[in-house]
Amino acid sequence: MYHTLITALYTQLGLPVPVAGQTATTLAINDELVLTLAEDEGHLVIYLLLPGHAMPNTPLLNHLGDEPVFLLDQTGQGETLIWAREWLDHLTIDSLLVLLERAVELAAELLTHQHDREQSTLQQHASTTATIRV
Repeated sequence: MYHTLITALYTQLGLPVPVAGQTATTLAINDELVLTLAEDEGHLVIYLLLPGHAMPNTPLLNHLGDEPVFLLDQTGQGETLIWAREWLDHLTIDSLLVLLERAVELAAELLTHQHDREQSTLQQHASTTATIRV
């Protein structure tokens, strides 16, 4: 089932078909996101790694609680990992594409939040520096 689903996904995305027998595949979505799909005991596990991204603050975590299928975790290096585990026999190519789209949207929200937080920190630092100079 895994290979059939992944082959359909790759075909839908216009990518070369993966080798039969693979139980995991990894794709770079862009410079900030790495997607891994893996078979695990009749499940498809979706991992979306945000390299260089630390876990978000509590309000965003509460917001992500509205998306019950996805979980947040942290790698040993402190990077954020969005993941989900679904039964392979319950997935179709369409439902997989919806799951992947939702995962990428959540990742984009986390990255936007991180960039906003970084800008806010820079602005606070600049205003503190200006205050010190005066």
